[in-house]
Parts: sequence; C-alpha cells; structure tokens
Amino acid sequence: LKKDLLKFNNKHIHLIPIGIDREIFKPLRRIRTKRDTLAYVGRIAMEKNIEIIVKILPFLKSAGIDLKLIGAGPYRKTIEKIMNIKATGFVEQKLIPGLLKSCSALLFPSVTDTIGNVVFEAASIGIPVIIAKGTPIAKIVNKYHCGLEFDQKKPSFILNSHKW
Repeated sequence: LKKDLLKFNNKHIHLIPIGIDREIFKPLRRIRTKRDTLAYVGRIAMEKNIEIIVKILPFLKSAGIDLKLIGAGPYRKTIEKIMNIKATGFVEQKLIPGLLKSCSALLFPSVTDTIGNVVFEAASIGIPVIIAKGTPIAKIVNKYHCGLEFDQKKPSFILNSHKW
C-alpha cells in the first residue's frame, strides 16, 4: 500500500499503521472445548450485518456449534430476543483475548467496515476469522491465510466452512 501511495509523489501522504496493542493481542494458548464455538465481537448494530448471524443460527445449532456474542449496541436487545442468546455487553479490550481463546473462530460479517481491528486482534492471538466475501479485509485475510470468506447470500456456508 505504501508503495502505491508513494507513486503520487505527494509529501502529504503518510501511512498510519493499524493500532493493535501487541501487549494485549499476542499469541496465546487456546483452550480446546468439546464443542466448536463461533464468536462475534463488536458493536451489535444493523450496519455491522449482524442479521447474517440470525440467518446462520439454525445451521450452527444443527451442526452443534455454539455462538458467543461479545459486545453491546443498539440492536443488542432485539438480537438477544430473536436468537434467544445473551450478549456479554461492553467488554474492556484487555479482556477480549481471554474470551476468544476458547473459540474456534471469529465471525466478522460486516460489509461496511473497510478495516475491522477485531479481525487483526483475533488473528494476532491465533484465532481464525470468517469474513464476508469481497470485502476489503478479505484480501488481507486471504493473503495471510488467517481465515476464510463466506458468501452472505448462502447462510449454509457455515456447514461447508467448518474447517477452521
């Protein structure tokens, strides 16, 4: 990216790295559980494409996969009621690795986020990520082989991508 930007010969362009706290988000020993667990971490809001989680929930249940919702937001109460699941509410950043270490993968359904820090945070601690197909973050995930893409038009993707 830096090379591409420098082609413009503009001295006012500076590359600012993504802000991941490497003291908090570092490789850790994962806890293996009897059942796979998929996690969503972030703001529980419509613009985060959270409805895809509602669509895949029956497939998760049929495959014996648990779901962990970590976060809060304006859609929290609605999603808890629809899915009959309890979200954690707001969680301090330093506690997120501890919540993720027992998860099999992180689901990042947003198609509006250009870069989702939570994807880099999960990958930094060794948790694979499942991201929406064709998003800017998908290119990075594919390049570094730290997860896989899903087609949001096919909620059954979760059954076919159970190789995380």
